[in-house]
Amino acid sequence: MEVLFRLSTLFIDVVFPWVVGYFFSQSKYRSDKLCAHLLNLNLFLLWPLLGLFSIWSIKLERSLMLLPVLGIIHYAVPGLIGWYECKNKLESPADQGSYFLTALMPNNITIGFISSFILFGEAGVALTQIMTLAVMPINFLICYPLGQYFGSLANNEKGERPGFKSLFLSKNQLSTLGIFVGLLLNFSGQERPEIFSPLLAGMVHLSAWAFLFSVGHSMNFSAMTKYWKISLGILKYKFLVAPLTIAIGAYLFFDSPTIIGTAIVIGFSPVAIFSIVISQTYKLNHHLAIAAVLVSHIAFAAVVFPILIFTKDWLW
Repeated sequence: MEVLFRLSTLFIDVVFPWVVGYFFSQSKYRSDKLCAHLLNLNLFLLWPLLGLFSIWSIKLERSLMLLPVLGIIHYAVPGLIGWYECKNKLESPADQGSYFLTALMPNNITIGFISSFILFGEAGVALTQIMTLAVMPINFLICYPLGQYFGSLANNEKGERPGFKSLFLSKNQLSTLGIFVGLLLNFSGQERPEIFSPLLAGMVHLSAWAFLFSVGHSMNFSAMTKYWKISLGILKYKFLVAPLTIAIGAYLFFDSPTIIGTAIVIGFSPVAIFSIVISQTYKLNHHLAIAAVLVSHIAFAAVVFPILIFTKDWLW
């Protein structure tokens, strides 16, 4: 019964919003403006609040400071391999950029939140926040400039270097600010009011719906068809290279089953939806990115997550 409940929660929060978003896009109610608002809702409200409320209540230990290191490794190892392969497998800079971004970027926020919440509750969400502490800085300090670099190559232009203000003093960094405010409240010794527990649970589900509905809304199957094979090749980064690297680090650094389990679950994150956003922003091959996101999320929901549920007591 518990397994069925966990799987049904994943379906409701991951598969269902994706399907609803796609069918919504095929109807007369299609609205790109609505999707932009939903993405902004996540980026500028829900993620900052999730960071604040979840970290506020967790019992912080010195060893937990190693979790962000694992979060950085989660990007670095697949990213290095992806950089080598994109340069050797593909000729077009637009294709190279999208391939590299999908190999580099894990969906450790949306899918990480909901998966760790389903398996470990509020503690899993808080640990996910700590492990993904560097995600927003990496996205905006590294991934966006790299997207700009490949976009400039694709258009035979010399890319401009992003300025300090656009990188560090931007509303895009609100999620990082929320995490630091949560840390300050945690260190202050002020207990978090109980009312925030159900509120946090609701925001986890709302965040997943807002983000995945937007992805379903942007899908174009006819344009994605020729990228299925490439997308299957990207799965090795998400479900072999990344989780194996994270699992080794987690077992070396930690003793707590909850910490190890959360790190491993995050390690299995599929392709980041942000890779689509960056590909669209810099006119890379966003159809390749969408295909990779779709294939990896289907594999995660249909195969990877059920295996994690059934092996939960054995793996950690």
